[in-house]
Amino acid sequence: MFQIVDRGAFEPQPKARWSDPDLWKVVTPPVVAIGDEEIAPATGFVTDGASIPWWARWKIDPWGRNGVPAVIHDWLLANPGGRAKWEIDLIFFGLLKASGSPDLEATLMFLAVRTRPLKRTARGGA
Repeated sequence: MFQIVDRGAFEPQPKARWSDPDLWKVVTPPVVAIGDEEIAPATGFVTDGASIPWWARWKIDPWGRNGVPAVIHDWLLANPGGRAKWEIDLIFFGLLKASGSPDLEATLMFLAVRTRPLKRTARGGA
């Protein structure tokens, strides 16, 4: 049901301050398939990728296999197209599993987005 069709390409964005989050701009959109529907963020969309606490980054890479699911999650939060947040979070979980994340890692990341209040870190691009 969930498939990553194209991983896309991203470029880092400059930081105003060292404490700012790492932001990346979509250069070539990643494409995912959910059943018969394909989803791809717009070229120029800016995202912070997977929001992993600093203490877990030794184990979970925010741009490794979890990068595309995180970008799609951010895109859908910014452009829900009638989807509820819980649906977007379930899509995130399905894409984590499709990307090869182990069960425990995918479950922890899913619970992190489910229990976290909606925040606006992703920014639409040109």
